[in-house]
Amino acid sequence: MAKKSNAKQVAKQLAKALDKVVTKKNMKLIGNKTIEIIVDRTRGEGKGVKNQFGYRKTLKKVSPKYAIWRQSQARHPDAANGMDSNLTFSGEMLDRLKLTKLTKDFFNIGWSDKKNQDKARNQSAQGREFIRLAKSEVTTIIKFISDLYKKDLGKV
Repeated sequence: MAKKSNAKQVAKQLAKALDKVVTKKNMKLIGNKTIEIIVDRTRGEGKGVKNQFGYRKTLKKVSPKYAIWRQSQARHPDAANGMDSNLTFSGEMLDRLKLTKLTKDFFNIGWSDKKNQDKARNQSAQGREFIRLAKSEVTTIIKFISDLYKKDLGKV
């Protein structure tokens, strides 16, 4: 006589384990890691991503006139010099990037204030795309998720 399958029990245990790791708390950690990657790449390296899942690319330079003007202004300590751009004149736009919507299944990244939304839109219109993720950054986030879930599954 064949042994009965315990597939239903396994499915229940798997669902229970997933409920413990697929949480709003973990999604918040993943969202904040994503913001950290975007800010570090933009401010720290002066790079953006033109096409989602594409490649990191140096941000478009500023005009010579703007470069001269901004040198005489009070700026963020990490602001770019010369004609380079890292979207950090005051630091406000990147510092205020946050999770605007969060559930256990997804998150949105953006700004809650119109001023910074408009700044980001303007930079994008000028060819300085930065809010997207490069292929290599997605790989980093996938590893982060894997490590996070491995840790949490160990507690199940």
